[in-house]
Amino acid sequence: MSQEATKELIEALQNNKPVLDKMAAQEAELAKIASSVVDSLIKAGELDAGQREKAIKNVIEDPVKVAMCLKTTAEALVQNQQQKQAAPALMGNGAEINKTAGVKVANQRSAADHAFLTRLGLA
Repeated sequence: MSQEATKELIEALQNNKPVLDKMAAQEAELAKIASSVVDSLIKAGELDAGQREKAIKNVIEDPVKVAMCLKTTAEALVQNQQQKQAAPALMGNGAEINKTAGVKVANQRSAADHAFLTRLGLA
């Protein structure tokens, strides 16, 4: 390798060091909080306890996948909230209906109606 190529390689590595340092710091921070994040998701019923270790690994190593999961979860929560808002409020239990009470067959009158109409001379 020529001195020119070596010099370019060293310069490129030096330029990338801040980016690599930033990525390492983010990964270290994610490693600190990953288990509590996953435990919260398990507690909320959004994640199965059997997936805990894999989920922790994903939180640390694949933040894009985590962001996509957060997006999906947020969309589901919004949809659930909209469904709750659209549902009518519960108003209690309805009264038991006696299907025969007040139901008249054609041309059938109650005794009170018959007596009333008879007095008026209409029966």
